[in-house]
Amino acid sequence: MRAWRGQILCLAGTVVLLCAGSPAYAQQASIPTHSQQGGAPVGQPDHLSLAGAWAGRYFYPDGKKSVEFSFVFDADACRGRSEEPNTFGDKSAPKLFGNLACDTLSVRPGEKIAISKTYDGTGGVSHTVTYNGIISADLSEIAGEWSIGKTRGAFNIRRK
Repeated sequence: MRAWRGQILCLAGTVVLLCAGSPAYAQQASIPTHSQQGGAPVGQPDHLSLAGAWAGRYFYPDGKKSVEFSFVFDADACRGRSEEPNTFGDKSAPKLFGNLACDTLSVRPGEKIAISKTYDGTGGVSHTVTYNGIISADLSEIAGEWSIGKTRGAFNIRRK
């Protein structure tokens, strides 16, 4: 921040504003900006943590009924847990659970992300599914394709 003829020059990204008032006021001001890669809508942050609860749906390529699922990511690292109804494992378990992992916890609009889900063995299910998606402009949704080997289908997930 730089003083300029008794007023404060506020810099935010590529936006320059001339602000009236004291330096303390300018330091408290929040100025929405766009990121260099297209950016979030005005008033939205240009990056966000995946931490927290997400609810989504994945779709089978053969038109079978879609399956609802939830992801919960930890606050300190890109790991977490998944839960979904048991639609293909040993029917003695009503739900399937998995461990989540990804490369980064912080995401930006339009950014690609890969999330791996490895089922924890509940219901006899222990394979890994990879979710390759793109973060929405408002950082509230991830949509893309899941894959298990050569089998692929669509998915979408929204922050709860």
